[in-house]
Amino acid sequence: MTTEHLIAFNIFLFVSMLSPGPALLMVARQTLEQGFSVGFKTGIGLGTMAAFWTMCALIGLGAAFALFPFASSVLLAIFPQNMTIFEDGLIVANHFGVEVIFYAGLTFILSRKGIAEVYLQAKSIIDRIFAGLLAVLSLFILWEVLIH
Repeated sequence: MTTEHLIAFNIFLFVSMLSPGPALLMVARQTLEQGFSVGFKTGIGLGTMAAFWTMCALIGLGAAFALFPFASSVLLAIFPQNMTIFEDGLIVANHFGVEVIFYAGLTFILSRKGIAEVYLQAKSIIDRIFAGLLAVLSLFILWEVLIH
């Protein structure tokens, strides 16, 4: 595993977390309605589960691959096969760290009054932009899997 693998994984995680989806919407809603603390705690919970799914996929649990084939294919496309337990642990810790940093930033920003209003007005445009970015990244991963 190289630094480039982790950078590619982090870019994918970041764009995935920004894309419209239930996790982002739930954290945004919690933050807008109940403030930073509740939104951030929700993000920590989501980050914990996401890192757990990554761990399951990395240790090769068949159930994780069946339940979350997209996440598993991302890992297969980005990281080399036969990594050490230390490298697997580093990826899981990295994943959790990226999630925590992302949700801390998101909840901090959305807990500011002026920014929350602007976000709500621009939400549909933001959702479309990041859906497109996620589609492009997905096609890139599919391309990489088919070539290798």
